[in-house]
Amino acid sequence: MKRRLWVIGLIVLMLLAFAACGGGEQSAGVGEPGGPTATPDPRTLIPDTIPILEGAYEFEITEATNTYAYRVPMMIQDTVDALLPLLEENGWTLMGNPSVMGHLATINADSDDYRMSISMQDNEHSQSTRVQFLLMKK
Repeated sequence: MKRRLWVIGLIVLMLLAFAACGGGEQSAGVGEPGGPTATPDPRTLIPDTIPILEGAYEFEITEATNTYAYRVPMMIQDTVDALLPLLEENGWTLMGNPSVMGHLATINADSDDYRMSISMQDNEHSQSTRVQFLLMKK
């Protein structure tokens, strides 16, 4: 009788353990209903009117405030020089000349629908520049 209770108890414990582990069901995969979603490429979240420089990385996107930023592996003057023709290609008109002072630079630009303020700061240690775009609807 003791042996029979012990076997029944063992079976009950095994069933509880099996149920606690999900009963062998597979969880949904990425993109499947109920499964996790894939992290989108940050470049797809940046509006087409904002130029993305070659080698850009560490994207920061705040859609609520229309602020977009990334880093590039170059110093401030090279970043400004690379950015200016791309702004023109994307339909932006400069509002005054770019301001470059030491490790900081700003550019203000205008388009049919938006105004944009671009602020940049470089880092000598990492030989990189953080470029931040603020879009303001007209």
